[in-house]
Amino acid sequence: MIDQTFLFYGYTAAWLIVLAFVLLLVRRGQRIDRELSRLKALVEDKEK
Repeated sequence: MIDQTFLFYGYTAAWLIVLAFVLLLVRRGQRIDRELSRLKALVEDKEK
């Protein structure tokens, strides 16, 4: 029975790590999108 408890905790920890990594990637992607939009606006302003 104790082996199943450790297995449960192991899977839970693994999924939490995966979830945290995915959330980190989403936040980085959003930051990159904002920066790209800002740079596009700067380029458009310079072309005018």
